[in-house]
Amino acid sequence: MSFQEPPAGSLGASASPTKPPPPPTRPPPVGPQDNTAQPLNVLFQERKVPLIGASLAVLFVSTYLSLLILATRARGHVLEVAVGTGRNLGYYDWNGLVPASSEGEEEEQVTAVERRRLKDLETQPWGQDGIVASFTGVDISPDMLGMTRDRLRENVPGLGKVMAKRRIEPMPADGVAVDVLDGRVRLFVGDAERQLPPPAVLAEGGGSPRRYDTVVQTFGLCSVADPVGLLTNVASMVQPDTGRIILLEHGRSWIGWINNLLDRFAGKHFEKYGCWWNRDIEQLVQEAAKTVPGLELVKLERPLMQYGTTLLIELRVGRQPANGEVPADKKA
Repeated sequence: MSFQEPPAGSLGASASPTKPPPPPTRPPPVGPQDNTAQPLNVLFQERKVPLIGASLAVLFVSTYLSLLILATRARGHVLEVAVGTGRNLGYYDWNGLVPASSEGEEEEQVTAVERRRLKDLETQPWGQDGIVASFTGVDISPDMLGMTRDRLRENVPGLGKVMAKRRIEPMPADGVAVDVLDGRVRLFVGDAERQLPPPAVLAEGGGSPRRYDTVVQTFGLCSVADPVGLLTNVASMVQPDTGRIILLEHGRSWIGWINNLLDRFAGKHFEKYGCWWNRDIEQLVQEAAKTVPGLELVKLERPLMQYGTTLLIELRVGRQPANGEVPADKKA
């Protein structure tokens, strides 16, 4: 897959994005799930397919490859923000979450997974395939999480044995919606701009890790009211130094005429899909990096197939010195 940085000076050459009113905190409603068809309007409502000038075939192939790259980078304790209806779940490696046949075997399995997670973080360069030790998904929409719950059951090996095919009771309006495999797979209804849940407790007496190894978000910064505020909140939940924030987003291109089209139809697109597709995502990320202590942009890639409108972004948070402590780079 080809990636390219935008040409120098091109980001500011096109028309500036229109100044939209603040988006609502909740996304457009989603109707009942239909497993027999996936019409385009459903894909658009999920904010997962940002239609731009490129052809639909190129769009889907590029997005698929980007999601594949994104999910293979997810490792350890994983948090997916704005998980939506769970369309990304099929890309994760769930082998570390396979339920054991007995309580003793499960405790041993959990311990082994946690040991491997720590070893991976110590020895493997970031970006190599890792295992998912626990998964937490957060979304503001109970209806969307109802679909995510069903997709978890389909994608995580063994969940079909411990989860009913369909949830009878309605999804809660807030808080825990799913908690299975001793907390290793969870879904929460909540506003990610306000509060995010801590990682799961994996072993009795072992305590809970305070932060996640990987935080994932796909096509979410276009829909939230305060993108920089969301990134600030997400940064507070990732492990310093070893953790990563992985974003797959869409927004402004480096090509002027595409940006003009995005600007022209931005208002109507938002009214219909709850998405500002003309936001300057790179600028928002750079602003967050300047605002949040220790937040660093590790990598930013743009697939050529989508003319720079899709961005694959990797961020980290450097460990901050305690009060009175001299930073390592300042020591003599």
